[in-house]
Order: sequence, then structure tokens, then C-alpha cells
Amino acid sequence: MINNAHIKKLLTKPTELLIKKMEESVQRLSPIKDPSFRRNVKYTLRDYIIGILDVLRYNISWNNYSGNMNGNTLRKKHSEWVNLGVYEDVYEKSFHEYMKTIRKNEELKYQSVDSTFIEDKNNSKESSYNRIYKRRKGESSKGIKINTIVTTNGIPLSVNVKPGNEYDSPILPELLDNIIIDCNTKKYEKHNRYKQYFFGDSGYDSKNNHNKLTKMGYVPIIKQNRRNIKNKKLIRKMNNTQKQLYKKRIIVENYHSWIKKFLKIQSFYEKTIKSYTGLLLLGISVIINRRIISNKK
Repeated sequence: MINNAHIKKLLTKPTELLIKKMEESVQRLSPIKDPSFRRNVKYTLRDYIIGILDVLRYNISWNNYSGNMNGNTLRKKHSEWVNLGVYEDVYEKSFHEYMKTIRKNEELKYQSVDSTFIEDKNNSKESSYNRIYKRRKGESSKGIKINTIVTTNGIPLSVNVKPGNEYDSPILPELLDNIIIDCNTKKYEKHNRYKQYFFGDSGYDSKNNHNKLTKMGYVPIIKQNRRNIKNKKLIRKMNNTQKQLYKKRIIVENYHSWIKKFLKIQSFYEKTIKSYTGLLLLGISVIINRRIISNKK
């Protein structure tokens, strides 16, 4: 029974579409296929999904959840679904449905990568200190980093979460290897209209990354990391065309602002990165399903 007014507000068309996908994923991935084997069924599958979405959007702590069921009950169900791979499955289904609503070549033409730091509020053993991000002067922040490759319109193609002290550059090959779809980058390598550009800031500038991107068929436009470059002849400057194209990288910054609107993602309150990643993928799925509904209008 839905009593909370803000939960009723939560149940928009995109959310209903997402709930349907989650129900299908849980039923397919759950080891218990026959509902008659379930005991003490107090809440429906839909109740759990709505509860977790409610925590994701409006709450910070599971224990402080004030919905129709105990927050600890929700947390246990969330952990169960994390282990089953429900959130990964829903993200993949949502992404593939989204790609059917747009022109694939245009969506994949400009891809951008970036990371964002998430402060640890629960002193997790899996987070770490980063001297670049300061809580206050002279004090490093402890947290994690979300690393994401997004499409032209800011939809994540690949995402992972790492401890806060890991550098961006070594993480890029893993992100590229885990892109959710075959972008056919090599196929369009010499096609002026559909060749794919890859944007990154100076944190991703390395010879290995340039070589991998070029080998895959991308046109890499990555800002040069000029730290420790003493020979001015080695300084690489962008031409006017590259400068104009590079401005499109702002979309990955926009994506970070969209995903941080979910209070559960805004800070790291979970004990494990795995649990947080499940919530992150759920938040991404919410964004994708909003786009699906918007594109179908």
C-alpha cells in the first residue's frame, strides 16, 4: 500500500517502465522460480523496488528510511539483488532499449570520459584518501571515484567505481574493454560522417591510452598533461577544430550533476563499493528510462 505522498510523486512513467524491467530481471535471475516456495511474503516485489528507489532518490541512510517497510529489510533485499546481478541486467536492458529510440551513429560519434570523487561518510574500509580533494585546508578527503565513458548525449557506455586514490589514466583501458555495446569504431574509422571521437582531460593523457584508442579506431582528443615537461618542443597544442570539438566533453560533467541528484549516490554511505555500484547503476537506469520515454513522445 503506497501512502507516502513523495512516493506517489516518484511513480512517473519512466519509473513505472524501470519497475517493470526490474521485476523481469529479479524473476529471471532469482534462484527461487516458484512463488509458492516463498514463505512469510509480507511485501510484493514491486514494494521492494519502490522502496529502494525511494531510498536512492530521497534518503541517505537505510536505517533512517521512513517508508512502508523497515530500512534494514530493504538493505538486505538490495544486497541480495547486488549479488544476483539485477542492477547490471536492468542497466543493460535499459541501455539497449534506449539505443533503439535514437540514431546509433550520432549517439556514439562523440564519447567522453571523466571521473568524479565521492566523499566517504561512513569510513568504509574500501575507500581511500585523495590529496587532490580536500575536506578543508591541509586535510585530504577519503572516498571513492566514479569513472565513466558517456555518449554524445551523456548516457553511460561504461562505468566503474574505484578507491579514491587511484589515478585516472590506468583505469581507461578497463573502461574501454567494458563498453556495453559494440560501437563499430573500427568500421567507421575512415568515415568522415560517422568516425568516432574520444575526449578526455589531462588525467587520461598517456602514450598507452593514445595507442589503444587509435588502435580501436577512435580519434582521440585528450588534453595534454604538461606536468614535468621541460622541453617546450614536446608541448602539444590543439588546433581550432580540436578546440571546438573538445567543448563537447562538457556532457560528461553534466552527467555527473544528473547522477548526484540522487542523495544515495551523492555521498558514499555504503560499506562496500559493490553495494554502491548497484545503486549507481540503478540511478543510471532511472536516467536512461527517462530518456526512453522522452524520445518516444
